[in-house]
Amino acid sequence: MEKSLTKFMAESAKRHEENSNIIKEIRASTDAAIRNQGALVKTLEIQIRQISKVLQERGFESLPSSTKTKPRDQVKSISTTKDDLYEIRRIGLTT
Repeated sequence: MEKSLTKFMAESAKRHEENSNIIKEIRASTDAAIRNQGALVKTLEIQIRQISKVLQERGFESLPSSTKTKPRDQVKSISTTKDDLYEIRRIGLTT
């Protein structure tokens, strides 16, 4: 009985040591991830400040606008023939 108890205690101590090592590894990994995340947040904060500064210098009302004309203003109607529909279907089947 005493041998069994001694063996059980030795195995328990060994498992405890292994679990402690695993916990230390997890803690180190988590700490590294938190540090990396903190650095990324700082980088984002710097970038947001830079964007804000550029927008303030340029003014919010002076954002660039598109100078291209919209196609819908130029196209009035589209017509198709029966032959056109056949070509469209045929092309659709080959792709």
